[in-house]
Amino acid sequence: MVSILFLAMQSLSNVTTSAIKYSDIELEIIVHFTKSKRIKMFSSLKSTNDHEYTINTINLYKQTSHFNRMHQIAQGAEAVLYHDDKKIIKVRVPKRYRHPELDKQLRTQRTRREAKILETLQKAQFSSPKLIKVDDKTATLEIEFINGTIVRSALNNLSNPKQKTLMKSIGASIAQLHQHNIIHGDLTTSNMIINKDQLHLIDFGLSYTSLRVEDRAVDLHVLERAFESTHCEYYPELFNLIITEYKKQYKEAKEVLDRLEKVKERGRYKAKNGS
Repeated sequence: MVSILFLAMQSLSNVTTSAIKYSDIELEIIVHFTKSKRIKMFSSLKSTNDHEYTINTINLYKQTSHFNRMHQIAQGAEAVLYHDDKKIIKVRVPKRYRHPELDKQLRTQRTRREAKILETLQKAQFSSPKLIKVDDKTATLEIEFINGTIVRSALNNLSNPKQKTLMKSIGASIAQLHQHNIIHGDLTTSNMIINKDQLHLIDFGLSYTSLRVEDRAVDLHVLERAFESTHCEYYPELFNLIITEYKKQYKEAKEVLDRLEKVKERGRYKAKNGS
């Protein structure tokens, strides 16, 4: 830490400012960590459209071991994930097609909402990543890195008894979410990790709280469609085990499952009529 600050001060005293272009993603990461490391960053925005920034401390930070050991592990529609030692850095990326103020507002709101969901799950002792830090200004979350295997990849390598046990864990986890009025929003086996027979649900970027039966039914419908598509050889046998456990663990399950049938019926009607 002392050496970084020393180099920063030395750089500022000896180097004239030069302009370098950075991607939106790189900038969000750099700003977040220069702030978290308490390194004063001197930069000026020259062009909103080009995102061209004058560089001094930013350039220095990019050369440090801390920045270099981070690596991108995934990129979705609205966020990029970086792995940094024992944590994941999730950055909601600016969208240039949106008005800058609206974009900032949306990214801030969604970041806060996800952070609140993770905090609620942590209090409920739910098996999900723990929230380490949230930064509203850069729409960045630091969350716990969970080592393990994505269920989508692991399922084929499990014995049938272990597959059945895993399905029960999935059903119980969804029931626990819905008991706490949390809708995951993107229930797929790609958003589940298994580590030493322990199931963890991840990626709550589309999650929200709701009391509506319809939202719970849609949550299950998303999982069923994903399961049928990704694990067709195990559908509906294994998926039915998820539903069976969900019914056991969630007292309002009957109402939700009745609504699920209506949701599926609407989907079939739309598919048939092309609307």
